[in-house]
Amino acid sequence: AAYLNIPIAHNEAGDVSGTIDESVRHAITKFAHVHFTSTEQSRKRVIQMGENPETVFTVGSPAIDVLKEINVGESFKVGNVDTSKPYILSLTHPVTTESYDDNLKLIHSVLGAMEDLKMPAIIIGSNSDAHSGAVGKTAAEWYTRNNLPNTFFIKSIHPDGFYKLLRGASCLLGNSSSFIREGAYFGTPAVIVGSRQDKRDRGQNVLEVPADKEAVKKAVLASIAHGRYASNMMFGDGNSGKRIADILATVNPQIQKKFRTL
Repeated sequence: AAYLNIPIAHNEAGDVSGTIDESVRHAITKFAHVHFTSTEQSRKRVIQMGENPETVFTVGSPAIDVLKEINVGESFKVGNVDTSKPYILSLTHPVTTESYDDNLKLIHSVLGAMEDLKMPAIIIGSNSDAHSGAVGKTAAEWYTRNNLPNTFFIKSIHPDGFYKLLRGASCLLGNSSSFIREGAYFGTPAVIVGSRQDKRDRGQNVLEVPADKEAVKKAVLASIAHGRYASNMMFGDGNSGKRIADILATVNPQIQKKFRTL
């Protein structure tokens, strides 16, 4: 697209995290002509990278738009877990910039905490990033080996079901960005383990802990004791798509970009 002079619009630009995704995201920013950010802080980061402020728009995250279309209030059974009662929802992805052993330590801290807490839990498999064998495979093998009551492992789940589980959980546990973004919108308490979401904007619903079983247990218990938080729309109010469409309908970006010095 760049060599063909095709303008590029970049969604959720300026976000930061603790994985290779951040490097790729910022590289795309330098190719993009129009930048859509989820938060005002992300907008500032894009401008800090030399982009023209007139081409950087804070619109919120389109991921929040989806939540308005889902009936998230329904309870249902997932395996042997009754979601009408308190449960933990766990989703842990690999950290691509850390070693295989570090990723094993990460997932063992999460699984060990759940094993000790003995709460009903739904565990979703990891994505396919590097070191997924250390994280997703380990979680699946742990579930099969332990056969814990009121615990269910599922490799993947449809977004509608995932968001219903996220909304209804007593605590979110792992390192998924959805626990920060959609979790803030729903006000669901979340414990983020390790460095995958390092420095990402977050609401009050999030506690961040190192990959240590005891630290994880303590944070989960504190989150559950606190209970739900007020809905926080820092990542969007559900109207991001319309804002993006309106801007794209009128914007006329310059193909040749110029670095803007602060």
